[in-house]
Amino acid sequence: MGRGTSTFDGLSIAWAVTEYISDPRKLGAKTIFATHYHQLTDLAEFLDGVVNQCMAVREVGKDIVFLRKVIDGRSDRSYGIHVARLAGIPEAVLDRSEEVLEKIEQENELEVKRSASKVTQMTLFGGEAENKVCKRLKSIDAREMSPEEAKKKLIALQKIAKGAQDGKD
Repeated sequence: MGRGTSTFDGLSIAWAVTEYISDPRKLGAKTIFATHYHQLTDLAEFLDGVVNQCMAVREVGKDIVFLRKVIDGRSDRSYGIHVARLAGIPEAVLDRSEEVLEKIEQENELEVKRSASKVTQMTLFGGEAENKVCKRLKSIDAREMSPEEAKKKLIALQKIAKGAQDGKD
């Protein structure tokens, strides 16, 4: 039944492959990367060229309908058990799957968060605020700004770098 790869091994490999594929100094390929690892959706926040898209879904109780439309952004949750239900897996198995999933998520939540945080820190600046500052800096055309506009942008970037919630320009 198993293939010998743990969840964390698989996540680590997928994470490293995503970094390698998206890095223009290594491969820089345009790629569609389908994954079951929600942690990988965080990579779009600090890797240039990585974007999240997902299938639009409508939920009604325990039922879901895939709307056959690709939308920007990450999926808000996993639909594996929903898909198993659509495939006709017996309800008793689905119920037990939900119990097991809840236990596994509780046991591994802290470890996965720690692991994601360590990898994020290996980026150029490391923190979420710094990544937001870098993205904003890349989008600014300083040659087209007045001194007053430049000052406002700089103040907004400082607020973001200091972790302020109101770092709008």
